[in-house]
Amino acid sequence: MMEIILAEHRGFCYGVTRAVQLAESSLGQAAPICTLGPIIHNPQMVEHLKQNGIGKVESLDEMEQGTIVIRSHGVGPQVYQAAADKNLTIVDATCPHVKKAQQSAKALLETNDYVVVIGEKKHPEVKSIFEWSNQKAYVVETVEEAETLPNAERIGVVSQTTFAGRDFDRITEVLATKCNELEVKRTICTATELRQKAAVELAEKVDIMIVIGGKNSANTTRLAELCTKTGCDTKHIETASELKPEWFFEKTRAGITAGASTPGWIIEEVAKKMETFESAFDVEMKELRKGELVEGTVISIRKDGIFVDVGYKSEGFVPAQEVASPTPDDLHSVVAIGDTISMIVESAKENMDGVVVLSKRKADQREVVANIVRAFESGELVTGKGVEEVKGGLRVDVCGLRGFIPASHLDIRQTKDIAQYVGQTMELKIIEMDMKKNRIVLSRRVLLEKAAAEVKKLAFERIHVGDILTAKVLEEVKGGLRVDVYGVRGFIPASQIDVQMVKGLRQYIGQELELEIIEADEKKGRVVLSRRVLLERAIAKAEQEALDRIHLGDVVEGTVRRIQDYGVFVDIGGVDALLHVSDMAWEKVKHPSQLFKVGDAVKAVIVKFDAEEKRIGLSLKKLIRDPWLDKADTVKEGTVVVGTVAKLTNFGAFVKIADDLEGLVRMAEISERHIKKAEEALSVGQEVKVKILTIDKRNKKIALSIRQVQQDAERAEYKAYMKEQEDKNVAFGNQLGDLLKDFEV
Repeated sequence: MMEIILAEHRGFCYGVTRAVQLAESSLGQAAPICTLGPIIHNPQMVEHLKQNGIGKVESLDEMEQGTIVIRSHGVGPQVYQAAADKNLTIVDATCPHVKKAQQSAKALLETNDYVVVIGEKKHPEVKSIFEWSNQKAYVVETVEEAETLPNAERIGVVSQTTFAGRDFDRITEVLATKCNELEVKRTICTATELRQKAAVELAEKVDIMIVIGGKNSANTTRLAELCTKTGCDTKHIETASELKPEWFFEKTRAGITAGASTPGWIIEEVAKKMETFESAFDVEMKELRKGELVEGTVISIRKDGIFVDVGYKSEGFVPAQEVASPTPDDLHSVVAIGDTISMIVESAKENMDGVVVLSKRKADQREVVANIVRAFESGELVTGKGVEEVKGGLRVDVCGLRGFIPASHLDIRQTKDIAQYVGQTMELKIIEMDMKKNRIVLSRRVLLEKAAAEVKKLAFERIHVGDILTAKVLEEVKGGLRVDVYGVRGFIPASQIDVQMVKGLRQYIGQELELEIIEADEKKGRVVLSRRVLLERAIAKAEQEALDRIHLGDVVEGTVRRIQDYGVFVDIGGVDALLHVSDMAWEKVKHPSQLFKVGDAVKAVIVKFDAEEKRIGLSLKKLIRDPWLDKADTVKEGTVVVGTVAKLTNFGAFVKIADDLEGLVRMAEISERHIKKAEEALSVGQEVKVKILTIDKRNKKIALSIRQVQQDAERAEYKAYMKEQEDKNVAFGNQLGDLLKDFEV
């Protein structure tokens, strides 16, 4: 009896699983939906996606609208730009490992004389990595090609993710002789190495090795080559239909492995068909027992049932109602002549027609249950389709059996919209099972968590405190914003969004912000970012540049930013300056809002500047002549004017001699007599004559005198009197002279 052994590591890798999930989840996006080239190197999966409404194009020229899915092998940066120029919706299913190789090629180009991409020149993944090197890298596949490369001081190396590790090491040994410093980024996927190692180990233990995967799949072809090198009889197939019974003649142990692009259901089909070959070489005729599971080949199809050859002395017959459930109208739609099928023996003896009655329907049910149990025990994934929302979760169909997904296991985070999963086909893991109670509990969350953990690991390899990056805001959360950072969630505290506290964070959702990583903790999965530190840095730089341009006495222009009781702050090109209320006008200003509002343009002169303290004082009134001086020019020292007493003080009285022009009459200049208070001689509002003694324009002071006006008046009166007396004396003398003439001798 032939033993069939499955390789420990086989089939879909994380990157392929992720690519297929992203492609399937794109349903509902803008139509048409197409992958750019095959999503993975597996024709059956490509056909499966096509049946579900996801087509394939080889060039963006074939797309004028809709959604384009970037396949797992990745593309160059120019493809993203071309898709964006066409306004296509982009679903990026590039494998994270490939993405890492692309970015490594780009980074190595900046620090090395040239870059070498180790891989297959015609492979789409290698082509995409080459594009990210700005089409400047050398692509080598063999040691011989590496030996032809030129010598250099520094060489950077990156690899195709599915390249054989041994060959990679041999090529890098050659490259090390070509330079003084070799910078190697070993971007070979660990999943690839594990598959190759497991395949080689199994090939050394079995008689025949079956390698399953697309003929155009590089990693599958490589598996077949490695198995062949061990000396094991190796067959590379895509589907179970390619298996030939003669391959297994006299073979006691057969191994199965599969490339990273091979889905689990194809592996299962191959294994099942190989199991049928075991009995094909069993020469002893077995006795049939009721309830026994047997395999046979369909030899005839009728309307009422099918005849099969089960290796028994008589033929087996499967009634139509036992072929499938529900009973098909046309049995040809279920089976074809030559098909090998499993059946349950309904009767161990021939009936009246000389045939053994069998049931394919019951065998299918048993097989489904067996597969489910095997999947549960081995931890393998199963495929389920959402049927309906039920209390506490979602009911799903798993290979015809009823299963249940608790709401807490639908996604990593609790989902409120369970109905969105109805009709969706999902890969699931069985977390609880009791077939006696027909109870199957499944989880989608555990798969997402595993994928998220891988994304997290790759992300934190790129995340470093102090790095500056651009990230898209996903949502508003308590205390700040969530952003996407290389596939993991980052957090921007509200205090780190701007230099001032921001109200209404929803305005940032969907925006791409330039941020700096200020905290990173891989264990906690915590990434904290700040936009504020970058803004403060830019402001500080602008301030310093502005300060370097500033000189005392410069006339500058700016914009009012803030208004305070004591003045306004004016932005004069990257730095704030204070225009004090006392420097706004020559007249007294009660409050700055009388003259300014936020946003007003201001032209002023710099009157104070302290570069160290970053303090700048402006003056508006220094740009215009003091109107007091104009008014002072209307009066002259020594003149007498009429004024009005405006204010009395303990040192004198202020007298208004013109509009907005006052002078001080000191106590000694109020009256001829001695007074202690100005109120003894004057009252507010009283009209008086004053003499302008002095005009001090520097200190804006005018000295007046009432006393001197009185003295000047008295002096004038006295002079007039004396002149009058003098005139009278002269006249009398003349008269006396005339009289004395008569008495002359």
